[in-house]
Amino acid sequence: MNIKTKEEKGTLLIELEGRLDTVTSQELASALPTEKRRNLDIDIDFKKLQYISSAGLRLLILFKKEAQATNNKMVIRNINDVVKEIFSVTGFDKILKIE
Repeated sequence: MNIKTKEEKGTLLIELEGRLDTVTSQELASALPTEKRRNLDIDIDFKKLQYISSAGLRLLILFKKEAQATNNKMVIRNINDVVKEIFSVTGFDKILKIE
């Protein structure tokens, strides 16, 4: 998986490409430790994400909880139909903010 990040105006912009599964969710967590995410809104672009597993979903919940703990927001953008279906079946479309 490719991970691109940049910080802009109090928001951590994250662009993911590939698959967010058990192995790559650990890579993402290592690339974005809590200290790097602290006190920032999180904007995740899924435009190039092909698949997400339960491990990836758990990591998104962790990111959301951490953001809420510091009164920040998390949004996911540009999800494709495959990922949208996974979110719908698991109910994550009701838990996470998707634009």
